Amino acid sequence: MQEKSYTIIQLPVHLPEEQNVYFIADKEQTALNQARSEYTMLTIWFKLNEKDDQSREILYHDISLYYRFNKQSKSWRRQIQNTNNVIGQMYSVSLNNLECYCLHLLLLHISGAQSFKDLRTIDNTLYSSFYEAACKHELLDDNNK
Repeated sequence: MQEKSYTIIQLPVHLPEEQNVYFIADKEQTALNQARSEYTMLTIWFKLNEKDDQSREILYHDISLYYRFNKQSKSWRRQIQNTNNVIGQMYSVSLNNLECYCLHLLLLHISGAQSFKDLRTIDNTLYSSFYEAACKHELLDDNNK
């Protein structure tokens, strides 16, 4: 039996403008202002899809098989050599947060999105929620509706 080690890349899932913000006590406003101007791994994936045709074929949770996230430059960079020892794992989302749960479902099934809006657009119709879009894609069964 051959042993292999894997690197797990945790991929955030968050609704627009609802990313996690970490701060030091008494520096809340600074952290909030900074968070508004910064991108997350998810929003940077959208940006990658805007300019890289090849990335548009890759689902969000598979992006780390082909690209590496550079924390300093806040960008996804194409890997020179594909490695099979990397696993992208989206953070789990509770069904109690239905809108975010539906976003998670859409990210599991739709590649190439360039924005949150793209994930809510089906056949040139922009749906008002991720829930509606997930229903239209038939990603929810009757128990989840």
